[in-house]
Amino acid sequence: MPENLSEILDRFREGVVPARADLSLTAQRAADHLRACPTLAVEVSGDDAPTVVASCSHGRQAGWKPKPQCGDCGAYPGQQHSEGCDVARCLWTGDQRLKCTFDDDDDDGFAEEPHDCGKDIWTGRWPGEAECEEFGWWTRWTDNGWERCGPDAPGARPDLNRLNGMQGASWNREAKRWVQWRPR
Repeated sequence: MPENLSEILDRFREGVVPARADLSLTAQRAADHLRACPTLAVEVSGDDAPTVVASCSHGRQAGWKPKPQCGDCGAYPGQQHSEGCDVARCLWTGDQRLKCTFDDDDDDGFAEEPHDCGKDIWTGRWPGEAECEEFGWWTRWTDNGWERCGPDAPGARPDLNRLNGMQGASWNREAKRWVQWRPR
């Protein structure tokens, strides 16, 4: 989260935070008014899970909990990852962009078709988490290692290994996301 209030204010006016999809229609209208209002003020409260509240002299108010920046390149939600970011995905293969190759240097016997990796956008979540939640793929660490579980199990987290191991999903280039295989 930006530590500088003027940076939060600038990003709010640009429409970057909060994302419109993160707000109800009423909150969207308030946020749209606030972005254009010359009396806009922003306040941040809380340390561990901060809340940002934007308000103005007209009585409009919008609050949100900011999504985190990318842990590698520092991109904010809605921004492109920087070149060299190890979190960014290749939008052609779905793999980590840093390890995307156009030749057979990785000795797996498969040379990738030349392509443009595209510009991956940071959403505030680790790549693939949303798809795992959608597919109902959860895992947790136990004394016996990782085991599949339900979303309400203690310590449950999205099972990203199922995506990366191609166990029931494949990368869809057009949709730029993982899609679940459907049994025939």
